[in-house]
Amino acid sequence: MKLTHDEDRLFEVLMDIKERFPRVKRLDWIIPSVKFYLSTVDFLGSFNDSISVLDVGCSYGYGVYILSSVGGFNVLGIDIDKNAVNYAKEAVNLPNASFEIINILRQKDVDALLMKYGPFDAITCFEVFEHIPAHYSKILLAHCFKLLKSGGFLFISTPNKPVYDVDTYTPDHINEIQYDDFLRLIRESGFEVLTVKGIFKTSPLLIKLIYRLNLAARIDDRPNALSPLQRLIRYLLVSIFDPRRILLSISPHIDYNLFLKMKFKYSKCDDSVSNASLIYVIAKRIK
Repeated sequence: MKLTHDEDRLFEVLMDIKERFPRVKRLDWIIPSVKFYLSTVDFLGSFNDSISVLDVGCSYGYGVYILSSVGGFNVLGIDIDKNAVNYAKEAVNLPNASFEIINILRQKDVDALLMKYGPFDAITCFEVFEHIPAHYSKILLAHCFKLLKSGGFLFISTPNKPVYDVDTYTPDHINEIQYDDFLRLIRESGFEVLTVKGIFKTSPLLIKLIYRLNLAARIDDRPNALSPLQRLIRYLLVSIFDPRRILLSISPHIDYNLFLKMKFKYSKCDDSVSNASLIYVIAKRIK
């Protein structure tokens, strides 16, 4: 499949994943990372097809599938979950895709990976950073640096805490930070930040009102228990400032495929970052 910027064409990739990866039950949850993988294919496609890519935290392998089938790259997916890796091997099953059980945070695993494969041209690391303990943040980035060739590219994502927490409390997000702190960590780890994009925008005024009225879904690292009156106020505010969210909350109960298409088009990845729920960064190893 030739990648274009036509949303209907891009949506076909998501439908292909639906057929190939039935274990992925909530396709709406992976829409952001699918967009990030497709953006990565767009970026790397301007170079050549012989690029080697390491996908960190590959899970069931749908990202490896996008990179290897749509992009045509040689891709290695790594994850600590043995069951997920075994499933990915069967689901992807392409000659330019392979998988290993590797802990990116463990030095000996990284050294073994380098010994076997050598450094990579590019690394993708989506929906990983927020799941690792905060004190491992620099280790993750240092190991990505070590696994890249000089001039290699890092593609990485994270929730933008102040915006993401407006709507969602995710218990296993144990390392959420603001996007400017995220960029600082990347630069301190030896990378030049080339591109920063955001996905799922929220009105800046709505964000301010939600926090001022104590209506955010997450407060620090705990869920915010809203009273019925607070939930009503929140619903009214969202209806006024972003009615598409109300429509999106209703549509899955009517037609799930239509909901997926609506959310896919709604999740535009662009240069608007400060009010974005999720951040996608392209960085380059500069040493």
